[in-house]
Amino acid sequence: MGIGEARTIAQSVLNLLVTTGTPIDSCILASEFIRETAVALGHTVTMQPVYVKVLTPDESVLYDLEARLPFVPEDYYPGHMVTLIDGMTLVDATALQFLARIDWPYSHDPIVALEAPDFAQGAEARVPVPDGILVYRAFDDGGDWQKGRDVETEAMATIVGKALAAQIQNTMEVSA
Repeated sequence: MGIGEARTIAQSVLNLLVTTGTPIDSCILASEFIRETAVALGHTVTMQPVYVKVLTPDESVLYDLEARLPFVPEDYYPGHMVTLIDGMTLVDATALQFLARIDWPYSHDPIVALEAPDFAQGAEARVPVPDGILVYRAFDDGGDWQKGRDVETEAMATIVGKALAAQIQNTMEVSA
């Protein structure tokens, strides 16, 4: 999958969440919707727990999810969720939640999508943002992210994914 298609999927998910009044700060819900949409379009997708750091250009740490510094509540899920599409395209539709916690003074596209072919093997993914860098690192949370899920949410994600995939396919056919 290319970056353009990954961004289209993530943007479709965000548009749907905003239109329906669903909070867009749930990385797990957004990732499930992205996963189901990409699967319906014929891709393989892994939901990947990650740690995220926000760095200044000189690599000073402004935010570190793994170290729970400085703005991560103790009862908060100890990670962040992204999707890895076809083993190499990392997609994060909720990156702004980190920047919002540190009052990031710059505008930033809410979607991170980049080719990261070595990410699944443990490499960091580094994303330049205005006056800083987002650093993603995969980790195994032992399935903790699945503890709060329910059958209804999973079924809803599947239905939404299929509907968004059909919409994306129709748009691509019309523009072709």
